[in-house]
Amino acid sequence: TPARSKRRAIPRPTSYASPRTGSLSKSFNGLLDGSLSRSWGGDQTSKRIEEPSRFVHTFDSTVLTDKGNITIFSATKLLDGTQNVIKRASLEYAEQHNWLGCPQHAAACKKFCHNIVQYHDCWEEPSYFYLRVQSCPGESLHEWRRTHSIIDELPRLLSHIATALQFLHEQEIAHLNVNQHTIYVAYLPDVDIFTYKLGDFENAAFMKSMNQSMIAIDIHMLGECVHSLAFGQLGPPMRDLLHEMALERPTISLALVAQRALRLKKQPLSAYRLLIEALTQPHLPSTPSKSEH
Repeated sequence: TPARSKRRAIPRPTSYASPRTGSLSKSFNGLLDGSLSRSWGGDQTSKRIEEPSRFVHTFDSTVLTDKGNITIFSATKLLDGTQNVIKRASLEYAEQHNWLGCPQHAAACKKFCHNIVQYHDCWEEPSYFYLRVQSCPGESLHEWRRTHSIIDELPRLLSHIATALQFLHEQEIAHLNVNQHTIYVAYLPDVDIFTYKLGDFENAAFMKSMNQSMIAIDIHMLGECVHSLAFGQLGPPMRDLLHEMALERPTISLALVAQRALRLKKQPLSAYRLLIEALTQPHLPSTPSKSEH
C-alpha cells in the first residue's frame, strides 16, 4: 500500500504575537471550536500539526492593508460568494483595545442603520482575533478623495454621518473616532448616488445617561472632518473654538442637521457652516433659508 502522506503545517506570519496560553474569554456562543491542533501518527514519533483555521477554511482572501498589529482582508465566503471585510489582530492587541467580541459594534447594529458599516461576527484562534464586517463597495473617504472630487458631496456626507451619529447616540454609544479613515464610501449603481457609512468601532465606548462630553467629541470630530474637506485643516484656534462650541451644545439635533444638509445641493461649502450654525444658535430652524433652495 502507498505510504500515508503527512499533513503540512500552515505557517504563521512572523509579525504577530506568538500563541498565548493564558485564559481568554470563551463566551462567544460557540465561536471557539476547541483545539485547533491534534496529533498525527506515523512511523516515527507523533508530531503535533496545526489544523487550518476557520478563516482559511471559510474565505478566499486578499490583503487590503497590513498595519502590523492589524491586517485587513477583502474576503469572499467560499460557500455562497458573499463579500466581507475581515480584520485580524493579535490577541494581545485585541485584549488591550477591547476588541474581544467588539461589543460596541455589535450593540450598534442590533437595529439597522444605512449609514453604519454592519457588524457580522467575530471569533478567536490560537494567536489571532478575527472581526467580520460588511464590505463597502468603495474605499475609506481618505483614499476616495485622492481620485474623486468630494466638494459637491459634502452635504450628503454631512447628512449621512450626522444620521449615523444620531443613531449611535440614541443607542448610548459614542464613536470617538470620526475622521476620513473611518468613513467609507459606497456607490449605489441602481440610483447612481454615493452613500457614506461610519465604521471602525474599536475606539467606541458605551455611554451612561447620554454622556455630554462624549457626544461633544463626536460632534467636534464631525465638524473638523467636514471643515478639512471644504477648507483644509483647522488651525489650533479654530479647533479649540469648535470643541468649545460642541461642549456647550452636546444636545444638538444631528437628525435635523442631516435633514437640512441634503437641501444644500447648490451650496456644498455651506455644509460646515450649517453645523456651526447648529452649534451657535439656541434653536436650529426646521426649514431651510431661501438661499438653500
